[in-house]
Amino acid sequence: MHSDEDEFIYILEGDIRVKLENELIEAAPGSFVFIPRGTAHTWQNVSDAPARFFAGVMPAAIAFEEFFARYAQLPAEERGTEAFAHIAMETRAFEVLGPPLAQSEPR
Repeated sequence: MHSDEDEFIYILEGDIRVKLENELIEAAPGSFVFIPRGTAHTWQNVSDAPARFFAGVMPAAIAFEEFFARYAQLPAEERGTEAFAHIAMETRAFEVLGPPLAQSEPR
């Protein structure tokens, strides 16, 4: 959750399952999902292949840039939910509230 930025996701390829607070949304290619600031949210690729989406936050936030730059610098074997939550906390980009959607609400 991020308290100061709105977010949007536009699905380019694949199928994404999005959780906004307690609502689950199935988002196919061409779907646009708006996430108002302060809304607990997460998403999951539910395709058999990699999915692609375009996302943005408004207003722009340096903390988000720092988060993604630091996470991308990690070796692949060090990436995961713990590193994700730790870097989010350190950069103050957003707050991780729970486990990934695949764990909290598996299909």
